[in-house]
Amino acid sequence: MRDPYAKTPVNKVGALILRGLETGTPQVFVVQPYGTKPDNPPFVLPRGTRAYRKPDGTLVDARDAETARAHADHLEDFRETLAREIEEEAGMTPAQLAQSKVIELGALPFESRSKGVYPVQWYIVIPDVRTAAALANQESVDSQHKGWSNLAELEKMAEGGSFSKGYLAVISKAFHRLQQLNPQGQQH
Repeated sequence: MRDPYAKTPVNKVGALILRGLETGTPQVFVVQPYGTKPDNPPFVLPRGTRAYRKPDGTLVDARDAETARAHADHLEDFRETLAREIEEEAGMTPAQLAQSKVIELGALPFESRSKGVYPVQWYIVIPDVRTAAALANQESVDSQHKGWSNLAELEKMAEGGSFSKGYLAVISKAFHRLQQLNPQGQQH
């Protein structure tokens, strides 16, 4: 199968942070970034841009496909971007991420209201109970509000425009992937 993103480098990485899977009442962690533009929904899943290192060691975001192609040999590994972005947006520390179950969902097309369709490398992150309980109250540099929502709440938010419908497709694929990994519904 031909790589659908061969000409469009995947320079965005996202995290679907979940809790409550073991009880059958899953919740998704959402954040409201500072400076949300009026044409963007206020709540999102944590995600961000891969960066590359300049010769002096400075880390610079590869903001668009052209920049990502130009610096492809120096782009962060997807997992490095995941760790950086999940700390910046969700407040999850590297130690907490290391204790979490992380499942690669893969590169999926994401439909943004303002930027069109582009690929995002997604990960499912299932924190331990202590981290999940603390996450909404931990400091994060890029988010003004954050918290847990169930799927029905997110669908209602998407209908009202406060959560992108594009994220619902990611959540659906993640739940499908988790079902494939755990077909009997055993505890995670």
